[in-house]
Amino acid sequence: MTEHDIESALLELEYQTGEDGEPIIEALVSATSFEDAGIMTRNRGVVFRMKDGSEFQITIVRSAMPHPEA
Repeated sequence: MTEHDIESALLELEYQTGEDGEPIIEALVSATSFEDAGIMTRNRGVVFRMKDGSEFQITIVRSAMPHPEA
């Protein structure tokens, strides 16, 4: 799994719904990659914009390489 894979999964949360058809994160208005949001960093990440106007930046940093036998 790569940083890009995690970023893609987080971006998909904007479109995910639960069994009742309601959004998983009801207050989420949009999810944008750092790259698309114009955030200048070498890290991958996602910006969540919420209905109340708040914004959250989630940075994705690989903390360890997988064990060779994994």
